[in-house]
Amino acid sequence: MPRHSVFVSEQLEDYRTVIKFCRQQSDFDPQRVILWGTSFSGGHVVALADERNLNVRLVISQCPYLGSLVKHPFNIGALKTYGYAILDLLKQALGLSPVYIPVTAEPGQVGILTSPGTVSGMSHLAASEDIYPNEISASSLFEVPFYKPSVNAKKIDCPLLLVVPKYDNICDIREAASITRDVPNSELVKLDGGHFDVYPGKSVHDASLAAQVTFLHKYVPV
Repeated sequence: MPRHSVFVSEQLEDYRTVIKFCRQQSDFDPQRVILWGTSFSGGHVVALADERNLNVRLVISQCPYLGSLVKHPFNIGALKTYGYAILDLLKQALGLSPVYIPVTAEPGQVGILTSPGTVSGMSHLAASEDIYPNEISASSLFEVPFYKPSVNAKKIDCPLLLVVPKYDNICDIREAASITRDVPNSELVKLDGGHFDVYPGKSVHDASLAAQVTFLHKYVPV
């Protein structure tokens, strides 16, 4: 609580908890734990990859957020969004209910993600509000600028695959090339398309899946 809020530290701890749980199950090989993430969680798996106590065998990250977003012109919608975020911080500090805003919105409107094509892309993934309500506590906005998943990337010593769309309209992909230069046994696969084109039913989903399966067979053969 509150629901529909982003707390990066808690999300990362959830990953650690699940990894620990999997290692305790007889159905799983504790030496072959693989982390997979996409978009914001694509950043999470990169951030966790250097934690030696997790003993991760391999990491795959698709269209990841690695510390910076694609820049867009500052407009009245962005100004209002920051205003709601500050108001939400104040309300929650007083124990009041959060101020909610849309996660995705059209350019110039109030929302966290307002890049062109974001609304249609998310609608393709979650066609029903029952599956994914398009709302988030406004102060979640402040979690993003201070989160740099790639800050310790040089310490990663397990195989790492980054699959990035060349024309990602949300996440800045330039950091991906820097990471793969620093990490041994890492690969960078660039695909045509935007952020949402790597998902099921979209133009480069099959190519993304094929690259991931090839990487798995290379380093964690069955």
